[in-house]
Amino acid sequence: MKRGEVWLVDFGQPSGPEQAGKRPAIIMQADDITAEAATVIVIPLTTNMKRLAMPSSRLLPAGEAGQDRESVVLCHQMQVRGKTRLLSRIGELSGDRLTEVEEHVLNALGI
Repeated sequence: MKRGEVWLVDFGQPSGPEQAGKRPAIIMQADDITAEAATVIVIPLTTNMKRLAMPSSRLLPAGEAGQDRESVVLCHQMQVRGKTRLLSRIGELSGDRLTEVEEHVLNALGI
């Protein structure tokens, strides 16, 4: 489990507009923290292309990180989840794509 990997995550039941169910997500937490913590910071993906209208979203082409469908990275929905919710590794972002996601996260946080 390391930064930039894409995992299938069980987000559980939704509360309002939150992402829910089992879906891919990108690990964003620093590796040294992940090694020690029982939780991990992730960014959920969706296949709902309407979400690209959000300035904090980023397109991730099908297969680029192991996912089978074109996906939208929802940088404004970063979440903390227990490691037990990470079900299986799907793939990994390239360094350039991870940098793009980081930029969108900073934008979502107003940094």
